Amino acid sequence: MVGFDLYSSSHLFLPSDIRTFLDDWKFARFIECNVLLERNSTEKRTIPLSFMRNLAELRDFIKGRRARLTLAGGTLLGWFRECSLIPHTTDIDFFIRAEEYSPSIRADLDARQSPYKLFRIYGTPSDSYELSINVKRAQEVNIDLFFLYTNQPLSPAANESFVGGLAWYTRKKYKWSYPRQVRCLCRITSLCTADLLGRLFYVPCNTKEVLDMEYGNWQKDSPSSDFVWYKSHRNVAENGFFTKEEMKQMRAFG
Repeated sequence: MVGFDLYSSSHLFLPSDIRTFLDDWKFARFIECNVLLERNSTEKRTIPLSFMRNLAELRDFIKGRRARLTLAGGTLLGWFRECSLIPHTTDIDFFIRAEEYSPSIRADLDARQSPYKLFRIYGTPSDSYELSINVKRAQEVNIDLFFLYTNQPLSPAANESFVGGLAWYTRKKYKWSYPRQVRCLCRITSLCTADLLGRLFYVPCNTKEVLDMEYGNWQKDSPSSDFVWYKSHRNVAENGFFTKEEMKQMRAFG
């Protein structure tokens, strides 16, 4: 992540931007990954590990717009289970907390001079928002940016956080829910810091509970080709439909 400039005061070094430093310090708790699944070093990778440089640049791009890019889905699983990207995964998953979103994120990703191509816009900032991009110099890898919503304290589902998705041709919405339950404190309420192949990223502090909710037996590897995005997760459910008018504000292909 972007470092801090320091200045010297009375033989002490202090961050020059103390407010930003203290804000980042809230998320500084470090979580270790686990090598629970060892891979053959010669196993072919769909996404080369050299692509990590692009992910770190995207992290800083989003951070510059005052939001935090957080590992999600199969990318979170790969980090936690094997300290790497899953070799057969075909894309990268992140989430951004909905309350951190600003229109400049979409506008700057979509700008002509942007290093990214914003090719898909699903949902709205208040409902099931998802931005899909690739790096213009490496367009073979798609990156999905989901938005994490947390229900308000007085809502019927106050103990839930969730991300949304859309099946374009049917207009059907889906929801991946992370509830707070007696048996699983899965609601995503805080972020921590982790090392993925030498790069720092944010992760849910309760990563294990999140993976338990999403995958069940996540310790066992399953081919990405067998995974169906709208039904393979344990925590996915249908969540209504977007109207035809709402769909006009979205983008299916770049």
